Amino acid sequence: MGQTHEERVKSSTEHMAAPFSLQLPPDERLLLACAAPPELHDPEHLARLAAAVTDWPAFTEKTLQAKFAPLVFSRLSELDLRRTIPRPLFMRLAAAQVAADGAARRFLAERDRILGTFAEAGISALPLKGCALADTLYGDPSLRPMGDLDLLLRNEGFDAAMSTLSGFGYRTDGVDPRGETFFYHPEHHLFIDAHTALDPSGRFRIPVEELWDAAAPLPRSPQGGGNSPPEWQTLSVQHHVAHGLLHAARHRLDSLGPLVDVTWLAARWPDA
Repeated sequence: MGQTHEERVKSSTEHMAAPFSLQLPPDERLLLACAAPPELHDPEHLARLAAAVTDWPAFTEKTLQAKFAPLVFSRLSELDLRRTIPRPLFMRLAAAQVAADGAARRFLAERDRILGTFAEAGISALPLKGCALADTLYGDPSLRPMGDLDLLLRNEGFDAAMSTLSGFGYRTDGVDPRGETFFYHPEHHLFIDAHTALDPSGRFRIPVEELWDAAAPLPRSPQGGGNSPPEWQTLSVQHHVAHGLLHAARHRLDSLGPLVDVTWLAARWPDA
């Protein structure tokens, strides 16, 4: 007989328990535990970690700096642990969650507008990172903060895409021949990172055609709720994992965000 979803999750994520046993301060262990997907949560373990935290101001600052406030706020609220953190600090996390939710709504609405227009014009584009994962993998878009929209474009369609974005009011300081060009909207304060390859440095060889050949809508999150996200074509689950690891390597782990994405991908879609 085949494994149940819960059994597959346990099997594919058993090796992920290591971060929770590292010799880290309680506040950092709690932060990592809250950032993990619900499939890996142990409420009693989280409660013990929260009880061991002695410097809540430091915990709050680390949470905000890591951009994990929505995840931490959500977990502390769901597990009724909000009483363990001083109320003023908890309200700072709440404010950050509200801001993340507002930003996610703006970015995803813009994603849908741009991809819809591209589709009508026959311009190929795949959403990447947060604008692909926020409302599919995470279910709740506010849990996956975004600072821009990452899109993968074909070289042959780049000029048409740039013309469309210009018509929407976006500007750029110049096309990057290495395959990563930034666009900004001076009035709406929106940003787009347009890629024609996943690694502009050229150090990692990822054939672009493989990305397009395997592109498909992402599966629905087992834990997702609310409105169903549009079924936009995007990277396969495997390529999202590769992109997350590549992004972490390129930026020398200056942010744990890409690794959190990878952990959620492995936990939510172990079959892939």
